[in-house]
Amino acid sequence: MDLIGQVLQNFSQAKQMELAWSRNLNGHEGSVQAMEHQLEAVREGELRMAVVAPMKAGKSTLVNSIVGYEFLPARAAAMTTLPTRIVLERQATDTELSNREPFSPRLAITPADEAQFRKLISSLRKELRERGPEIIEKRPYLADLVQRITSGQDVGLKRTCTGREAVQITLLLLNDLVRLAALVFGNSGTFQLSDVPVIRTSYWSPDLEASEGPGRLVVIDTPGPDEEDLSAMLGAVVRTQLTESHIVLVVLDYTKMGGHSDAQIRTLMQPTLDIIGTEKLYAVVNKIDQRKHDTDLDPDGIRSSAAVNLGLTDQAAHERVFTASAEWALRAVRVLADLRGGQVPAPAESDNAVQLLKVASPLYWQDELEDLDLHRLEKMARRAWKLSEMNTLLGSAIAGLRARALPLALEAALLKAAGEVADLLAAIAARRDLIGRKSDTLTQAAAQIADEMTTIGTFRDSVAPPDAIVKRLRAQVDSLLDTATDSGRTITQRLRDGIRREAAGDSGLTGMVRKIFRVRGDDTLEFDSEDAANYFIHAHTVQPRRELEDALATARSRIESTLRDSALQYVNAERAKVQPIVQRAAARLKAEFDIDFAVPDLSLPTGSVAAATAPESETRTTQRQEEREVHRRSYRTMWLWKTTFTETVSVDVTDTTYLVRADALVKALRDSYTAQVNGIRTSLGSHVSQVLVDQINEYYDNVEAFLQRYRDILDQSSQDNALQEQEQSDLRRELEVFHASVDGLRRDIESQLRAA
Repeated sequence: MDLIGQVLQNFSQAKQMELAWSRNLNGHEGSVQAMEHQLEAVREGELRMAVVAPMKAGKSTLVNSIVGYEFLPARAAAMTTLPTRIVLERQATDTELSNREPFSPRLAITPADEAQFRKLISSLRKELRERGPEIIEKRPYLADLVQRITSGQDVGLKRTCTGREAVQITLLLLNDLVRLAALVFGNSGTFQLSDVPVIRTSYWSPDLEASEGPGRLVVIDTPGPDEEDLSAMLGAVVRTQLTESHIVLVVLDYTKMGGHSDAQIRTLMQPTLDIIGTEKLYAVVNKIDQRKHDTDLDPDGIRSSAAVNLGLTDQAAHERVFTASAEWALRAVRVLADLRGGQVPAPAESDNAVQLLKVASPLYWQDELEDLDLHRLEKMARRAWKLSEMNTLLGSAIAGLRARALPLALEAALLKAAGEVADLLAAIAARRDLIGRKSDTLTQAAAQIADEMTTIGTFRDSVAPPDAIVKRLRAQVDSLLDTATDSGRTITQRLRDGIRREAAGDSGLTGMVRKIFRVRGDDTLEFDSEDAANYFIHAHTVQPRRELEDALATARSRIESTLRDSALQYVNAERAKVQPIVQRAAARLKAEFDIDFAVPDLSLPTGSVAAATAPESETRTTQRQEEREVHRRSYRTMWLWKTTFTETVSVDVTDTTYLVRADALVKALRDSYTAQVNGIRTSLGSHVSQVLVDQINEYYDNVEAFLQRYRDILDQSSQDNALQEQEQSDLRRELEVFHASVDGLRRDIESQLRAA
C-alpha cells in the first residue's frame, strides 16, 4: 500500500511538471484512477476475477452456481449488458441457511451513477414515445419497461437494495435501461457511468472446506463481446473492469467452441494478460451435459481444445481449464442448500426440487416427483452436483483463489504499478534529454510529427470497410465452401439411394431386419413400433453423419489456413505503411513502441450434424370379427335362464404404425449440414467486422496515442528551451532527481515482486 501510495504521489508530481507520459486511453487521469482502484482493492483485500464469455454461454448461471444461489437474473434473451462486481464476503452458516433469506445480498450504485440513470430515463422517455413500437417489436421483453417509461411511471430505480428478489429486480432494470440506451442512442456517448453496480453477498457450496485467507474473492460479471446490443458507450467501462482485474475466468460454450467470439475474447483480455501474465487465466467449458454423441470430444480433448483456442501454451495451462455443467450445478446446489437449512418439508412443495427434477429427468419428472422422498432427493442432488463437475472448479481453482486472495491481489497491483512507472520513467528521460536542443530543431520535429500524424490518419481512413474486406476474403474461400456443399449433397444422396435400394430388396439389411418394416411408396417405410423406426433411423444415419462432419472438418481446416494467410498479408500491409513513422518517432523519443499488431486467429464454429427427425405416427381404425364367451339369457334357453355360449361380434381395432420417409430423413441431415456451412459463412463476416477490423482500429488508436505523447513532449520541450540557461539547468536537475526517485521506486516494486 505504501508503494502504491508513492506511485500516486509521483503521478501527482508528473502532473505538476506537465509531463506527457501515460499510455492510458484516458491519459494521466486514467492512470491515476486505475492505481487508485488498485489501492482500494489491496486495502479491502479484494482479488478481482473478471468473468468473460460469449453471449448465452451460461456465464450468469455459472456465477450463480459458484456463489450457491440464483441472484443474477437470467432469461432466454441475452441478459448481461452492464458489468457488475460481486464481493463474496464469507461462507453462509447452517443457521443462516435455515432462514427465509439466507444470503441477504446487498446491491449499491454510486450517487453519480444513480443521477446518470435518472437522466437516461428522462432522455429515453422523449425518444420512446416515437420509437417505442419499433423497439418492442425488436425486443419484446422490453415492452413493460418501455410502457412504464413512456407513461411517466416510476420504474423502481433504487441506489441501494437488499434481498435476493430486490437485487434481481434492480439488476434486471439496470441492464435493460442500458440495453434500451444502446438501441435508442447507439454509440452517441450520451450515457457514461463512473463505476459499476456492486453486490455484496455470502456464498455456499456442498462440502466446501474453509479456504478463506486474509482477503476476499470478487467476481466481475461482464457482457459478452459478441453482445449485439452492447454499445461502444460501455466499451470503456468493460475495458476498465478488465484492466483492473487480477484474474480472468473465461467461460466457453461447449456447443459453440471455436467460434469467432473466442477470438474476440482473446483480443479483449490480451492487454490485461500482458500485464498480469497468462498464468492468471482460467477457463471453464460450460454445457458439457450437451455431449451426446460418440464422436464428441472426451473431457481431456475438450480441455486441450479450449487451451489452444485461448492461446494457453504453458505447461500448467491444462490444469487451469475445467469442464462443467452450470445448469446442473445450480439446480443441485439450490436443493442441497435447502436441505442443509431444513427448507424442504416435502419435495413436491419445493420449487428448487421440481427444477432439479426437470433437469435430471425431463421426460418423467412428474412421475418421479410423486414417489420422491427427502433421502432420494438428496441423493439425486448430490449426483447432479458430481456430474456437473463444479466441485473440481471450486476445489482446484476458486478455493485456492479465495485462500490466496490478498497476496495475489498485491502481486497484480504491483505488476500494474511497475508498468505505469516504466512509462513515467521513459517520459522523464525523454524530456530531460531534449533540454538544450535548438528550438528550431524542436519546432521542426513537432511540425514533422504533426505531418506524420496526418499521414497516419490518411492511412487509417484508407482501411477498407468491413463489408469490402469480407467480400475480398469470402471470394477466396467460396470455392472451398462450394466443395463442402457438394460433398454434403453427394453423401446425403447416397443415403437416399441406399434406403430406396433396401426398400426394393436389392441390397442392405435383409432377413429378420427386413421383416420389421413394410414398403409404402418409393421412399416411405412403415414400422409396427416406434423403437424399430428409431433404430432404423439411427443405424442408417451414423455413417453419413460421420462423413458429413469429416467434410466439415476438412473445409474448416482449409478455410482457416487460407484466411490466416490472407489476414497476415493484410495486416503486414498496414504495418508496413505505419511502422517507419513509428520507428522514427521512437528513435527520437528514445522509447520503444511495443504495441503488437498480431494476426487475430480465425476459429470457425464447430458443431454436430444431427438427423433431427422423428418417425411419423399414423393411427388407423379397422373392424374385425372376434368370438367371445357371453353369459346371458338367449333364445337357446327360451329366455328362461342365463347360460354361457360363444358368439361372433364385430370390434373396432386401433393400430398405430410409424413411418420413416427417406426424403424427410435426408432433408433433415442436409438442413443440419447446410446450417453448419452457413455458420462458417456467418462466422467469417463476424470475424472480419468484429475482430480483424477492431484490432486494426485499436492498433491505430495506440499509434496515434504514442505519436500524440511524443508531440506533447516536443511541445513541452520547446517551452523548456525558451527558458533562461539557469532555468534550464535547474529544470534538468529537477528532472534528474525525479527520475532517480521514480527509478528507485521501480526497483523497490521489482524487489517486492521477486519476494512474492
